[in-house]
Amino acid sequence: MTKATTNTAPQAPRSNSTISTVAAILRCFTVDEPECGVTEISEAVGLHKSSVSRTLRTLEAERMVSQNPETKRYRLSWGLLSIVGPLLSHLDLRSLAYPVMKDLVAHTRETVSLCVFDGVEAIVVEQVQGTEMIRHVTPIGTRYLSLEHATVRVFHAWRGGEVGLKTTGVREAQPEAAGWDREQYEKRLEDIRQGQVAVNNRDSNDDEIGIASPIFDHRGSIVGALLLAAPAFRTPNARLDSLCPAVREAAEKIGRSMGFTPENFS
Repeated sequence: MTKATTNTAPQAPRSNSTISTVAAILRCFTVDEPECGVTEISEAVGLHKSSVSRTLRTLEAERMVSQNPETKRYRLSWGLLSIVGPLLSHLDLRSLAYPVMKDLVAHTRETVSLCVFDGVEAIVVEQVQGTEMIRHVTPIGTRYLSLEHATVRVFHAWRGGEVGLKTTGVREAQPEAAGWDREQYEKRLEDIRQGQVAVNNRDSNDDEIGIASPIFDHRGSIVGALLLAAPAFRTPNARLDSLCPAVREAAEKIGRSMGFTPENFS
């Protein structure tokens, strides 16, 4: 038995350009909702159904989406791999992190994910499922936006790294959306920087605990975050005392494999 945990938020186009419209439509397809109809996409992105339909037909011709002949609903198609494939093939972080993630799963029996940041959202790019019968699952492609999530807190603590925070105008990414004022926000981020770990203790979901730690490269720049997700019923506060150091040490190990030397950045 598994329990999926995802976070998605379809957004309207960020400008009137065709590219922005296409991006908004593609963001409607999520792990939880892999198939979408024209009407629901139209409502999600705030565009007329005729505009959405024309764009989907063009994307279908480019093999980026496909239509279910029975339901007439659309889903993402394999043509997108020709675009994202080069990115994934050069994302050395995934190949370096994977064996460390497997070791952490073997040690904790909980699901471990690798996340990167696009300036607004933390995105799962690799994942190793836990070995317990009841476990949390964070599929590749899951996106986290709210500061209720541990990975988002980690990236905010280091201001988004080289990509920088680009959350202006994104309500869900603001501290107020998580119930924090600005003073609490800065204090929590400073605590994360000091302890090198962020804990989502039932903040996003009453059933879930999330522990995240930053991954740095040889320049000391944050390039990712390691996330361990566990059911709350199996994770009392006492267990956090052992899980947090385990996640932090695993993240540091990945960083060292990328040339990061903590002693030079302390």
